[in-house]
Amino acid sequence: MDTSDITEGAPFWQPHISAWQQPGLTQKAYCEQQELRYSTFGYWVRKLRRAAEPATEKKRAG
Repeated sequence: MDTSDITEGAPFWQPHISAWQQPGLTQKAYCEQQELRYSTFGYWVRKLRRAAEPATEKKRAG
């Protein structure tokens, strides 16, 4: 995984992902409300979740 990609994108996407996780909105509804591209939002949700996994979980998956 390219860590430079994460360090550049995370400051923008992490606050959006945290705000979306508040109850009541789907990813799609949040993206429409914030005028974000739904597919890009989903990409960053997955990317940041994978980056946050402990190293032992990554080894088991591989």
